Amino acid sequence: MTITEWVIIPTMSLPLVMRFSLSNEDLITAYNAQLDHICNPLVRHIVATIGFLLLILPLFALGSHIQSGFGFLYLLCIILGLILLRAWLITPIIRRYMIRNESGAVKMIRIIIDEEVITEESGDSPKDLRGWAEIDKIVENPKGFIIYYHDGPLMWLPIRVFEGRDALDEFLSLAGRKQKL
Repeated sequence: MTITEWVIIPTMSLPLVMRFSLSNEDLITAYNAQLDHICNPLVRHIVATIGFLLLILPLFALGSHIQSGFGFLYLLCIILGLILLRAWLITPIIRRYMIRNESGAVKMIRIIIDEEVITEESGDSPKDLRGWAEIDKIVENPKGFIIYYHDGPLMWLPIRVFEGRDALDEFLSLAGRKQKL
């Protein structure tokens, strides 16, 4: 047998049509996946811990009888600690809270993926047609895919929307051919 006889040919054919509901919990999962893509969760936790320690350091100094010459340094520690905590802990918590409590908890979505475009249809917004050239990259996550577009918005495509492994393999194959993975 030759190598070409072992090539797997997908059994699904394009276009891939997916209909699903997108809840606020799905949006939170997408937000968490985006945070994980931007920065490793361990690094985020370490930076938040450093921010917390920078806030606590001046409090320990107030309890001890350290000379007042360190006042500027303590103020700097407090400011830096607040900046780190705001960016790496407080903002994500507030954003998750806002997503969870937004109105319109469930949206029905229909996505059609073919060789030329990805079409997203939703009851409350106009049809969104995006060519593969408009996609910067597709990032795989254990719970789904983040599709980043050139102009900023992104699309969350949960793994659960694929009708079986064949549909998922066809999507991965197409994204690989388009050099977006």
